[in-house]
Amino acid sequence: MKNAISVLANNMDYFRLMCNNFPDDISDYAVVVFTETRIGDKTEELKQILRESKADKFKVIPSDVVIDKFKADIIDNTFVDEYTMGMNILMLWYLLRYSKFEKILLLDDDVIIGNGLGELFATKHSLLMPFRLSAGPSDMDKLSQNGKKLFQEWFDIFGEEFNQENYKNLYIDRYMNSGQRLIARDDISLEYYQTMLRRFFDSKIFHEFWDNRKSHVSFFFDERFEVFAFNKLYNDGMKPFAFLLVSKFEKITENDLKRISKATIFHNITRSHKDRVYRLLVEKGIING
Repeated sequence: MKNAISVLANNMDYFRLMCNNFPDDISDYAVVVFTETRIGDKTEELKQILRESKADKFKVIPSDVVIDKFKADIIDNTFVDEYTMGMNILMLWYLLRYSKFEKILLLDDDVIIGNGLGELFATKHSLLMPFRLSAGPSDMDKLSQNGKKLFQEWFDIFGEEFNQENYKNLYIDRYMNSGQRLIARDDISLEYYQTMLRRFFDSKIFHEFWDNRKSHVSFFFDERFEVFAFNKLYNDGMKPFAFLLVSKFEKITENDLKRISKATIFHNITRSHKDRVYRLLVEKGIING
């Protein structure tokens, strides 16, 4: 099996919906599921959901297995233990280091996979999805003092000067959503990715901000890490395959529903009404419940 679909499982209901709607050609790919640190070890439950799906080549990897290997191979400190959203950036490291997959489609669990995987994987390079929503202010001067401190650290880690030009050209203009990305092994060096992960987890500034965060604040560390780590890979190649729904529930249109039904990757990134969106799609016969 030369290509894989890798899913970060955080919500069992959403993951079950994903599996209930796998396309027929899902069997052409290995499905590798990583458990999110925050939900604990759901290995057996995840395996049972996968057994009941169309996937016939799958593996579930608990987060503690990945973290233990990362600590043994790369860096072992309290930030690695405490950063509960780290699997989003560690699952690619694990697959680059411990598998031979040529291309890896990395997905959040609030995604529905439709037809078109063959065409998506047939591309000869990585595919990313530009998406500005979570990037923050477009002008560096509008950042708070804490924001400037964080971005100074990001630019230092990735070896670039923190100024308005780089903030715009390397960050704002290259911001992408991390819920769906196809990474080709030939496009990224394992050594480079490991080095950037080591620098991130060795940052006293990021660790301090994480320790002092409010419960609902993540600083988008995982997504911003990928913006910088994949900077040279930046493209909009995922756009023909993916549809991201951000609309308020009452503003969902018939055209939105049509695009959802035709998308290879539908990402439900609505927040408070995510469940209502899924119920609507079931009622309309667009997805299986």
